[in-house]
Amino acid sequence: MKVVLLEEVANVGSIGDVAEVSDGYGRNFLIPTGKARLAEASILRDAGFRRSIEKHRIMQEREQAENLAHNLQGATVKIAARVGGQNRLHGQVTAQQVSLAISEQLKMELDRHKIEIDEPIRSLGSFRLPLRIGHGFDVSLNVEVVDVAEEEDPMVAEAQNDNDAVDGDLDVEVNEAEALDALRIEENQVTELEQEELGT
Repeated sequence: MKVVLLEEVANVGSIGDVAEVSDGYGRNFLIPTGKARLAEASILRDAGFRRSIEKHRIMQEREQAENLAHNLQGATVKIAARVGGQNRLHGQVTAQQVSLAISEQLKMELDRHKIEIDEPIRSLGSFRLPLRIGHGFDVSLNVEVVDVAEEEDPMVAEAQNDNDAVDGDLDVEVNEAEALDALRIEENQVTELEQEELGT
């Protein structure tokens, strides 16, 4: 059956979309819970219904913006950068890097175009960036720029990886030895049974 979504539904579509769903899913869940309406031609042509869909969409976007603003206000992300002389960065921190840090560290998605960097960030330290989330919600995000060398010593990480590899090899050797022992025991048991049968 075809339905018109009145709100965003995971793996189905966004508000206003006409989606094909199973009869049971539509009749037993989407329509009774107010998430969708049956996609009849008269409804799709109705101007009042289209205005209602648009109103729902704006309300949903506003709610999402409000939740995002609430969760991001005063939050802090850390960005590791390569540093040259006088603690100056090689290049500068970009809105794309800040957006990626928000995604990885705070588990939230924010378009890089909504991140304002008024003055280029070319040094280590703490910076406060304005975020224009939309629907009237503007908040500030704290960004800490740190030396990538202080975040992780590559030699330590490499040594750790080597140790993990050695441990893995040892596990394989131990497992092979155990398998050989089990095989020998099984062969001995078979030999004993054969001898008993011959003896009888």
